[in-house]
Amino acid sequence: MEVIGISKEEKLIIAQAEKDREDGVLSEEKCQSILESAAELKSDALFGVGYFYFAEYYYFHSSLDNSMHWLNECVKRFTATRQTEYLARTYNLMGMAAGDMGNRLGALNYFYISLRYTANTDFYYTRARSYSNLGVVFMQMRKYADAAEEFHRALKYFDENNGHQAGHITDSIVMLGICNALSGNFKGAVEMYDKAGKVTEMYPGARYSKLTKQVLEATVRFIQGDFIGARLISLSDKVLKPSPEHERELINMIIPAIDLLIQADRESSISWVLANLSDRQIESNPEVFLTLYPYIGKQYVENGQFEKYREGTARYLDIYEEHTRTGLQMTARILEMSGEIKSMERKQERLKFHNSTLRNIAYYDSMTELPNRAYLNEYLSEKFEEAKLNGKSLGIELMDIDKFKKYNDTYGHLQGDECIIAVGRELKKYASEDVFCARYGGDEFMVVYTDADPECIREIACGIRDDVRKLEIITEEGHVTNVTLSQGVFIKIPADDEHEWDFSSKADVCLYESKKAGRDHITINIKDEEKEIF
Repeated sequence: MEVIGISKEEKLIIAQAEKDREDGVLSEEKCQSILESAAELKSDALFGVGYFYFAEYYYFHSSLDNSMHWLNECVKRFTATRQTEYLARTYNLMGMAAGDMGNRLGALNYFYISLRYTANTDFYYTRARSYSNLGVVFMQMRKYADAAEEFHRALKYFDENNGHQAGHITDSIVMLGICNALSGNFKGAVEMYDKAGKVTEMYPGARYSKLTKQVLEATVRFIQGDFIGARLISLSDKVLKPSPEHERELINMIIPAIDLLIQADRESSISWVLANLSDRQIESNPEVFLTLYPYIGKQYVENGQFEKYREGTARYLDIYEEHTRTGLQMTARILEMSGEIKSMERKQERLKFHNSTLRNIAYYDSMTELPNRAYLNEYLSEKFEEAKLNGKSLGIELMDIDKFKKYNDTYGHLQGDECIIAVGRELKKYASEDVFCARYGGDEFMVVYTDADPECIREIACGIRDDVRKLEIITEEGHVTNVTLSQGVFIKIPADDEHEWDFSSKADVCLYESKKAGRDHITINIKDEEKEIF
């Protein structure tokens, strides 16, 4: 994570903290050490980082008030030092803490603020986490279609090739699968279950919610008609009575699990849930209470507990009224803030398109649409250093159109442009990840071959020559014209004391020798040891 406007020493401390964080939440001692360094260096940015990791430590140890205290301190420090990415992470964690404290409206606000800070940036991981956390809140509100949209957005921004994100990716895939099922997209649920299996197989050490994955497995079994298997998983102790450290997961997943049982029309299963959930688990979650009270009230009546029935019903109506009022507030806030985020995303897409257009203008030749000299210089410099570092072969081919000045003088400059465009079109056919074709200037072109053996380069060079020979370029007067190329290729593993221009100049010498041999020839020089002209 880039932290701006700080010294090299501060950067090293922050980099070490982030490296340590990869192994799990930082300890109190490590958090305190960061704050001590911040005091010594008088660094507001470092204070903010220390406060953030303290807040995270308290969050994961269920001390939510302490977590919120430190997060508020983070906001002050990061705002003062303009650490946008850390601000986005801070508001994301504030949303998680607010949600766990039962304040869903506050959670939504914090997640949307986090998304605002990630707009028009490349903070993709933080953006993905915020979208995923929004999905969790919508799941708790039983807005499964809305939740599915948020998990889908989250997966767009996670990096599937980053093993450190595999746990969060798996959780988002699994919850998207559950939401798909509960909003009627059964095919999507099965697809997500299979996809989650592939991710966990690829990254067996990833930390993800086993409980949530069990609920998705039960969902898939239900979809496939295995009602007994679905019921056994949904009612297992692992789902209803997880270990204390997984209590938070239960709160997130109990509503979807109950909705699954209701979908299966298993009233006896609901009775089993009631018998096994603690009063605290029911009472502390309004959604759970509102969902289960019709079954609880029925039991009160059947058992003759009329006083409990009256008290419970009164409480149900109070919670329902409060829940409805809060729900309306949340819906209004969701519409307001999601509209803001969508507007920002549209602006971001426009900006990306604008930047892409500018990049095309800056890096691509307008006539041939091949990379231009500026792009070629950057690419060649990068690939040359890579080849030198990895001890791999690099090939450079220079070519130009034979007797192009005469062609121009005979047929005119517009026809000369058509000739260059036609040659460029042939070169594009050979472009790939390891074969970079560019317009060098005028009627000259360059091809950079990365980690390619001489035989492969010889084959491509001959293919280019033969394809250009076959070109039939028709002039305005209807004449059919043919052109040929002279080509020079130099191939070698770069030595420590060599530069990319050494390779370019040797390829240029080979090109000259092809012209000297009568044009329409290829000269290849391998390692300054073997040279052939054909």
